[in-house]
Order: sequence, then structure tokens, then C-alpha cells
Amino acid sequence: MFAQANYPDSSQTGWTDDLIDSIAIYGTETEVVDKLKDVTRWGASEVIASVIPVGPDRKASINRTMHALAIASQR
Repeated sequence: MFAQANYPDSSQTGWTDDLIDSIAIYGTETEVVDKLKDVTRWGASEVIASVIPVGPDRKASINRTMHALAIASQR
């Protein structure tokens, strides 16, 4: 499936860096907001977000992500 979507290396190695970068949004709060705004500029009217907490303070990680999502959702 991924090979047909122009990620030919995925059939050999599974998830490649290019494939992850095209599917996942990650980074600092500012980077996440910018990437989410890019997605809406490309024409997406909805985004499904799955928060994956990182670091020792999972609650803070979730709060940062939710804050970024709230900022990105403002038009």
C-alpha cells in the first residue's frame, strides 16, 4: 500500500523517515501549529489528532499538545 503511494522503500523496511514525516506532525508547539496550519491551507477541513505524550511529564506533554491544537484551530 505505501509503495503504491510513492514510498517504495517502505515495502522493504516498513516505515521510512519520509513516510513518517508525511503522516505525523511533531515538534515544538510552534512547529506543530505551523504544520497544522499548512494542512488546512492544503485544503483539509478536519484533522484527526492522536496525542502521544513524550518525556517524563506526560500530563505536561498532553497539555502542550492540546494547547497547540487549540491555537491551530483558530482561523
